[in-house]
Amino acid sequence: MFGNYEGFTQRLGQSNRGIYPDVQSRQGLLPCYLAYPASVAANCPDRAALVPAPNLKPGMLPFANKLWPVPNGLEVPQGGLPTGTAYNYNQGLHKIYENFVITPMHYVMSAKETLFANYSFSD
Repeated sequence: MFGNYEGFTQRLGQSNRGIYPDVQSRQGLLPCYLAYPASVAANCPDRAALVPAPNLKPGMLPFANKLWPVPNGLEVPQGGLPTGTAYNYNQGLHKIYENFVITPMHYVMSAKETLFANYSFSD
């Protein structure tokens, strides 16, 4: 009889970056060019000016703030115009535990009879 055991353990820190509404968007304010995309020239003399979001129901803001993480990264993207979004960086721990066991068993009862069993386990 013989057996085999194989195990693998990994604990890996992974950095993640998500894009979520920025602080102004969470207050119901959007850059003018996003609030009025069809009529930017007529409604937005300053494209980057913050304006109240059209048709905003203020009662929805507390729910939106609970759904998305608060930004903790760069607020202004490299293009120069605000987009109403910001980055949230976080780090999670990715854990893997794997164990494998294999054990075959042989038993010779007589010259014409043998017994064989195989046991394997994987979690």
